[in-house]
Amino acid sequence: MTLLRSSLLVSCFLIALPSLAASADASSNPVWNLVMVLIVLLVTAGSAVLPVSALRFWQGYWKLVAAVPLLVLAAWAGWIALSKFLLPASHALWLFEIFAWAMLSMLYMATAFTAKRQFEKADNPVQAPGNDPDQAVRQASKPPSKL
Repeated sequence: MTLLRSSLLVSCFLIALPSLAASADASSNPVWNLVMVLIVLLVTAGSAVLPVSALRFWQGYWKLVAAVPLLVLAAWAGWIALSKFLLPASHALWLFEIFAWAMLSMLYMATAFTAKRQFEKADNPVQAPGNDPDQAVRQASKPPSKL
């Protein structure tokens, strides 16, 4: 239910954006810059939930698979911060860079979830009721029934 409410809230917000954009000039309207920063940070946080959740629940090498997007985000954010510190004019479109990470991270995690599920299915096949290879062994080891 909370997912539905948050989806409706985001949808209403995104519907209101064109009216804000019509009157927005990025150089003279700091509110518009703040709105864009908030959108990007919310999308980034939302897409970071997938790897964080996977880190909490996955085990073994799958934890490393889940950590890759977060490591990329940390490295890229550090690179942007260092570049902006050394040369303030660099990474003028850093919001789009972070947004691109968010979208690529979601694709990566969807692929990782699918791959993990497929590998787990291959490792632990569920036997259908008529296809049990050990059924003959169990039948042979059963004592004969007395009639």
